Amino acid sequence: MAKRQKAKNTRLRPLALLPERSCNLYEAAIRGKDRLDLTVDPPPDLAIEIDNSSQTSLNSYQALKVPEFWRYDGRTLKIYLLQDGNYIEFNTSQNFPDFPIIDLIPEYLESSKTEGRSPTIKAFRSLVKQQLQQPPDNEQVLNC
Repeated sequence: MAKRQKAKNTRLRPLALLPERSCNLYEAAIRGKDRLDLTVDPPPDLAIEIDNSSQTSLNSYQALKVPEFWRYDGRTLKIYLLQDGNYIEFNTSQNFPDFPIIDLIPEYLESSKTEGRSPTIKAFRSLVKQQLQQPPDNEQVLNC
């Protein structure tokens, strides 16, 4: 669930609304900082919200100019990309274009209910490693 905090000078998390996960894929601009100031530091490249009860408005992430936002509601993963200041729902991630995130995340989360958390994480990591060994379609390097 997202928590409200002041946007300026947040500790460790670069969002005014703290999602479950946020990530700066190109983290050189914030490396080594204990505090982020969104008046000078970039927003995270990706925010992930996992919530079954209340959802933070897309406008909140939009105002922070978070380029990519994922929302998982317990059954479905939705990917939103910021385009011309508005979020548009997509079936693929701009950060992971060759990885079927929208299908795999719900599948592996469902699998964890029967197979257990540790085996599911191990299987997912194995799949990611296998994907990373294949030549990428683009030259982009992600550090997350």
